[in-house]
Amino acid sequence: MKTEQDGLPDRFTPIHGREGFVSSLKTAVIYMRRGTVLDAKRVLIVEDEVEVREEYKRLMKERHPGLCLAGETDDTREALRILQGTRVDAVILDLELGGDFGISFLDGLNELQGGRPFVVVVTKVTWKDLSKSLYNRGANCVCIKGGKNFTLDKPLTFVEMVATRWKPREGMNVYADKVNLQTQGKVYREDIRVTLEEMGFSGSGCGTEQCVEALLYIVLSEKKDVSITKDVYPYVAYVCKTNGRNVEINIRKSIEKVWLCGYEKKLRKLYPYEWSRESGRPTNAEFLRNMAKKWIR
Repeated sequence: MKTEQDGLPDRFTPIHGREGFVSSLKTAVIYMRRGTVLDAKRVLIVEDEVEVREEYKRLMKERHPGLCLAGETDDTREALRILQGTRVDAVILDLELGGDFGISFLDGLNELQGGRPFVVVVTKVTWKDLSKSLYNRGANCVCIKGGKNFTLDKPLTFVEMVATRWKPREGMNVYADKVNLQTQGKVYREDIRVTLEEMGFSGSGCGTEQCVEALLYIVLSEKKDVSITKDVYPYVAYVCKTNGRNVEINIRKSIEKVWLCGYEKKLRKLYPYEWSRESGRPTNAEFLRNMAKKWIR
């Protein structure tokens, strides 16, 4: 005999989720199959890419009648303001927001009074301890971009099927402190590496590794005006057990290779800044400072 579990379509299978929500998912499926009328859940989309937000809205309209838009923004502070003045049942949060970082939203969410929405975090960071950290900060589900069969439909499906049974809880306990520097560094490092590989940097080249260390230094540095030659190169040289001159050459060669072999349209999407037409690429300093803006709040 076919059980309710056997009858679950593949697209209703969660990628990641807290223990217990799988059973809630099955319960929601049963209720929907029996024709139970459920109020549309109001979803707040926190995403920095306009095209992605538009796709979420299209999918909600065409494939998810149980969901409606409560609001959209690319800024975590604005998202928290929306939550204070608008009924929101669920939030789809992009962890890697341009110029911001989604964990700050989770920390801010924990400080708000009253019930909290169901939160789905979407991230391309695959660091194995990240999910645990996010759950401790109040995330209810984590979906990995680039994971097997991932589409933007999956976060919406999980919201529609589980959030329909989700009851906001007052004064929810969170067993985690603010993001500490070590945890933040690990998350940033993985995200920086993935971003560079998307641009075309070699996954195993020493130039790529030194770019990661250089960007990480700039992002986490407490200095307002970091010197590339006096601060970044010596630091990377120390970490990678080489010298500043080699660091400068390796990073420059990596950038040259990416700009020589990469597609300009893709590069402009991931690096939306001008570069010299004469050299055909940005300088080391331009590249590092501009790329760091993605993670510096």
